[in-house]
Parts: sequence; C-alpha cells; structure tokens
Amino acid sequence: MPDFFAERNFIGTDHSALHQNARLAVHVALFLGDTQDRDGSWPGSHLAQRLRYTCHALEALQLLGAYAFPAVIDRGQHWLINLAEEISDAADEWTTVRLHPSRFKTLAKLRALGDAQVQQELVEACKRVNDQGQLSNIIQDPMLGSIILSDCLLELSNGEVSPALRQEVLERTLPAIETALAQWCEKPNRSEDAPRYIDTIGSASYAFDILLRTGRSQIGSPYCTAVRNEILNTLASAQTMGTVSKDLLYSAIQAGLHFRHDEQVRNVVEAFFDNLRFRYDDNQIQRQDRNDELQPLVLRALLTYGDQEFSAYLEGMLWNNMHERINQDRVRQEKEQRQRFEELIRRRTQIRISQVTELSGGLTDARVFRVDYDLDPYQIHDENGANGPRFSVHSIVVKTGSRARLNDSVQRYMDLRSDVRHYFAQHTQQPEIVETGPFAPAYLILEDLSPQYRTLREIFSEIDRHSLSAEARETIQHCTKTIVQSLFGLYTKTQRRSGDVVGLQISRLYLSRLDRSLIDMCKPGKVGRVKDFLSGFWLRDKRFDSIETYQARLYHHRDMLRPPCLMLMHGDCHGRNIMLDSGHEHMKLIDLDKLDAFGDYIMDFALLIEDMALFRRLFDKEYRHYLRTEQIELPVDRVAIDYPPFVTELGLLFQELLLQHVDAYAQELNDTHYRVRLWLAIALYLLRLVEKESDAPHAIVVYVEAVKLLDALVEYLDRGKALPPIPIEKEHPKPADVAQIVQAGPADAELAEFHQLVMNLQTQSAEPIRYDVRSDGRSIRYFFGREREPFAILDGKRRPPGVLLTCPVTVLEAAPGYVQSIRTAGAFHSVIRPPDNYSLETVRQLLEKAVRHLLN
Repeated sequence: MPDFFAERNFIGTDHSALHQNARLAVHVALFLGDTQDRDGSWPGSHLAQRLRYTCHALEALQLLGAYAFPAVIDRGQHWLINLAEEISDAADEWTTVRLHPSRFKTLAKLRALGDAQVQQELVEACKRVNDQGQLSNIIQDPMLGSIILSDCLLELSNGEVSPALRQEVLERTLPAIETALAQWCEKPNRSEDAPRYIDTIGSASYAFDILLRTGRSQIGSPYCTAVRNEILNTLASAQTMGTVSKDLLYSAIQAGLHFRHDEQVRNVVEAFFDNLRFRYDDNQIQRQDRNDELQPLVLRALLTYGDQEFSAYLEGMLWNNMHERINQDRVRQEKEQRQRFEELIRRRTQIRISQVTELSGGLTDARVFRVDYDLDPYQIHDENGANGPRFSVHSIVVKTGSRARLNDSVQRYMDLRSDVRHYFAQHTQQPEIVETGPFAPAYLILEDLSPQYRTLREIFSEIDRHSLSAEARETIQHCTKTIVQSLFGLYTKTQRRSGDVVGLQISRLYLSRLDRSLIDMCKPGKVGRVKDFLSGFWLRDKRFDSIETYQARLYHHRDMLRPPCLMLMHGDCHGRNIMLDSGHEHMKLIDLDKLDAFGDYIMDFALLIEDMALFRRLFDKEYRHYLRTEQIELPVDRVAIDYPPFVTELGLLFQELLLQHVDAYAQELNDTHYRVRLWLAIALYLLRLVEKESDAPHAIVVYVEAVKLLDALVEYLDRGKALPPIPIEKEHPKPADVAQIVQAGPADAELAEFHQLVMNLQTQSAEPIRYDVRSDGRSIRYFFGREREPFAILDGKRRPPGVLLTCPVTVLEAAPGYVQSIRTAGAFHSVIRPPDNYSLETVRQLLEKAVRHLLN
C-alpha cells in the first residue's frame, strides 16, 4: 500500500478541502479496486477477516454507483454468494463465517440476495435470534449481530425471506436494540463485558440509525442527543489520538448520514477530514497495523458526508483516472501481445547467412565480421508434407484460445473431406505455446492466409458510408458474388438429401433454438424488463403479440420449415469469419468451432445478413451509426418502445444482392420455402443475442427486432401476406389499415361502418384508440393507448358483425336482442350481436355506454 499512496499531497493549498477530499476518495477507491484478490475477496489473515474486509469494501464501492467498479463488485458479490464452498461443514467457520450477518447485509445492499441457497442460509441465521433479541452463537458480540441482521432485513424488498419471518425477527431485535441503546445513553463509557450492552460509539450510532429508519426514534430525541454528543466528542479527539480507529470512522459515517445540517457537527467532521488527509500525507495511516481494513470505512465516510459538488468532483476524477488506467492497460496488453507474436514469427522465420566477411584480424583474439543475410521466404507445407507456394510473409493470422479448444479446431479441419478443405484457412498440425503455466494461451497459425487476406467486416467498414460510390457498389457486388459462389460450392459438394437423414431435423435446426433462447433470457440475473415484452408490446402504433403466440403459429406450419436437403454448414458465418484476398476473388472461412455436417445452408446466410445489417448498430459502440441508449424510448407505465430504425445503404444493397444469388440457388434445389426459414433463422440469431446484452434498453431492441421478423413471417404463413423484399428493412412495420384490407361488398361495408363507430369513440378517451387487424381483416382488436390487453374485438367473420366487450353485460341490458353475456372465463364479459334488421344508431349508443363505463 505505501507505493499506492506515494503521490499524496492531500493537504495542499492549491485546491479546496472539498476537492482534496474527493482526491483522497478517488485514491482509496482505486486502491480497493487494485487490491481485490482474483477470487473476488479482499485479503486477510483468516477467512473471517477476509469476509469483514470484503463486505466493507463492497459497501463502500457500491456508493460510487454501478458505473464505477462493476466488474470488481460483481466478483466480490459472487465470492460472498459462493462462500459456503470454501468452508468445511465441520469447521467453526461453517457457522461463524457462513452465517455472518454482514455477509447477508452486504448482499442485500447490493440487491444480490436472489440465490436460493443464500436465502436458506439467511433464514438459518434468522432462526438463531433468541427470545432476548440477540443473534446467538455466530459472532462474538450478539447485540452487534442483531443490529447487522436488522439492517439486512430492512434492506430486503423482493421476498428473499418470508414476510412473517422478517416481522418475527424484527419484533425481537428492535426492542432489544432500543433497550441496549437506552442503557448506553445512561453511561456511554461503560466498559463491562456485558453482551446486552452497547460498548462503543460505533455500535451506538449504528443502533440509533436502525431505530431512526424503523420509526422507533427521531432526530431530537434523547437517543439522538446522546449519540450526537458522543460523536462530537469522538471526532474532536481525533487529533490527539495516535491512530485512526474504526470508531472514529463510524462516527464520521453516521454524522454524514444524520447530522450533516448541524453546524457544530459539520465543523468537527471537516476538521476530522483535514486531520485524516494530514495523516495520509504524513504516512501515518499507512504505518498502522491492519490499516487496509480502514480504507473502505474512509471511503464510506467521505462519500456519505460529501454533497453534490463533492460528487461532481469525484465523478470527474474517477472518469479521468479510469480512462488513464484503461489506456495504460491497453498499452501493456498490446506490448505483451506483440512480444508473443514476435516469438511466433521468429519460430517461423529462417535466416539464411549469404556471406561472412572478416573485417579485422591480427595478433589479438578480437575479431570483427560483416554478416550478410537474407530472410528465407516462408514455404507452406500441406498436411501430406508436400511443398506449397513460396512467398515472402510479413504478417500472419493467428487464432488464440485454450490448447484443448484449438486442438479441437485442428481436428475439425483434419476431419474435413480433402475436396472441401480449400474453402477453409489451412490449420497447422498443432497449436503452439509461447508461455508456460496452466492458463497460458495457445496459438494456432492459419497457414495460407497471406497478408493480402482481410475479413469481410474490414473491407465493408472502409466503404460503409451514407451514400455509396459506384466503386463501393462494385466492391459489394464483387465480394458478394465471391462469397456465395464459394459457399454454394461447399454446400453442393457436401449435400445430403433429406431422405438420407432420419427425422425431419426441424426441431434440431430451428424450433429447439427458439426454446433455448427463451430459457436463457429468462434465467435469474438476466435483463429484467425484457421479460415484460415477452407477453406482447407496442412499437409505435403497431401491436405485436406474445412470443408464445408466434411460437404456436410456427409449430402449426412446421412442415414448411423442413429444408429439402442438408449439407455442411459453417455455423458461425459472420463478417469476421469470412476472409477475402485483395482482389476479392478468393474466400477462406475461419473459425471451425460450429461446423455442422447436417446443417441448413440458409442459416449461414441468415447470420451473414444479421451481422452485416444489424449487429454493429446494436453492439458496436465505436460504430458511427450505433444506436445510443438515449435514442431508445421506454415508457415506464406501459410495455411499449420506440427507437429510430436504420439500415445503412450498404446493408440494404448487400441483402438485395445476397438474396438474388440465394434465390437462384434455391430454385436449383427446388427449395420453395427458403424465405420462410431465412426470416426465422435471422430471428433466432437475434433472440440468441438478447441474453448476451447487459444493457436493458439494447436487449429489448434486439428482442423487438427478432419479433418484427416473426410477425412478418406469421402474417405470411397465416394470411398469405407477402414477405418484405429483404428481411432487415429501413423502416418499422406499420399497423394494417382496415381500408386496405377489406374488399368491396356488403359484408366489407358493414365491417367498415362498425370499425368507424369504434374509432369515433376517441372523443371520450384521453388516449387515442389504436387497433390491430387479424384474420385477413375479419377480426380487429381495439386498445386504449398502448395498453397490453384490448377492450373490444370486432368480429367480422359473421354478418352482421359482432363486438366483444370487456364491460359487464348489465351495462348494456337496455337493448334487448342486441346484447349477449359471455359466460366463459376470460376478460370479455359481453358481446353486441345485432339482429339482421339492426339499427346502427343503437349499436353506436351501446358502444358509447360500454366505453364510458370502462373509462370511469
């Protein structure tokens, strides 16, 4: 630690005390971030000490906000969650550490108490509160244990323990805490070893905090006065103390929480911080025994007391420091990577000495030579040992990963048929290891990728502009043609008719992928608000159904998902795994980890479209067209979303060109339903990405883009509505218009009249009435605003049309012969069924009554 605080000067006169406090807070925060062990804990001489230090550190760092140290906090909270795995159930720590209340309290403050096992352990700890309100047989001070456990229970909000147990424990602990604090107030300096009594200002101020939060005390009460006075005495004595104690820091923390507006307290706290900074400058704190455990409390005290101006200072300093550290880490990592690559190239470079000339000689032993040399041109050898072409190599393509994984890649390459290997980059016989150690990365040289080969992503990134030049368009056309011709060649050589494979393969290729994606995105800890959208949502004025609805419709049409033949599929065919030479004449595929000998060629093209048209916009923050979070509108009171649609001109052109080639190839295969599988496959790839996106708004956008494709697909399958020309369009789909759907004729005229009656009711609603057309225009659902469920459904499948309503039938009983009750369970309770000789005015009046009732 002395090295970390070497650059001190926390008491200089160049900046205000507020600014210096912020500087100290930044140094302490960075120190905590740097001293975390790899397992997520902070160091200590024994497990209990590590636990206390880790809890203090995490609670301090989380006060900085989620943006500051997310990875550090994530590692730390997982260490706390998994703590039981480090303890033998026969050891004392099985109780004293596993059930330590600080563990649960810290997880509760981090909102990380969702693990079922940890919840069971919390219940076990709660059951150790005895009738006197003390937490027995866990920590040395039972009353402090009760205070910490009460703090934990007050932080719970999501039913981590049953409300009854929570209430039962608090009904025991809170009176005991109040009694103990009252006894302390009578004699704050009590020194007897009496477990029921509070012996320190740290515990006393903590107890007062608990009573204040539960309404059992208030500012200005006798408890408050006693605690305040003792905090003043403790902090005022700081300058005469030889060391900084935890009680000093606890006093500063509680002063910041409850007495920041008290001028006398404020003066004493600021003097304490001045003295604290002096001690850091004078290296006093760094020389204290077990000083590391003080650092989180120092940070908490500074953060708790700091005001808005302090927070602004702190945030700016943290960002500057983190940016500098990121740059330093990047430079260091690049340097280490270059060293490894240099070693690999040295191994593969032969130095040929052409001439050695002695420049000196004589009686002495010293000799000087001129050595002329050449770098021998690198020669590729194929897997049979035959010599390949010789060329001068100035760069190589290297794949890194674990040795086992790279060995698998080599084996996949060797298992390829000899007549298709040339579609893939040639692999060396085995990975190479540059460093030693169990976690050292391995390196795999892709032999025949000369410096002229670049990825499709690199090539397209150079020409991806708002307006494409003629040269850029020609490049796109040339690249697309080379790619599809190579892929078609691979597919044709490895083609298997469906009759050669047992089963339809529909579930393996498509339907099970949808199930797995939904399971993954609903796992605990995943992006929460996405789950709200699974039941349906609004995108602007268009309503989209639940994912289960689309899933059910796909199962109904599953016969159309069967590919006419199976072949070798790359499985990860995105723009970073496709390499083209400088003339865009030859293609090589890299990354063989997802090869599938019984795949559907459409899935490769689906991933390529998703990658080229959408991926960078949603995931690449450096991309100039990246969809920023502030561009995504997510109302908090309804399940709806809006964001600007955008596909670059390159993305649009690439889709058009690719589909032209795929259409011709599909005709050769007699593959009449390839577009159905293409739309579905793109949606599946997008759904797979939802759970990989940690940012909730972006995860929802990815999900919505997938559902847009499913909606268009189901509209085609159910109603025969033509699929759009390309899958990823530049505009959001618009809701269907009744006037465009209904055809001329008496039934259609009636349907249009009834529809207009409902839409005219907008004058009674504060929000616009929106509608959603179904069943070829014969069923129309109506919604208030962007509510999730409709309030009415117009049924045009019969004549005259009927209107299903969610209001009770009693509201409409004044019109006999027009209204029927719906007796089945569900949201709709009545239906307007006009007789053949109905009056349109009567229908209008009934609809007005229904809407008036629903809005009131």
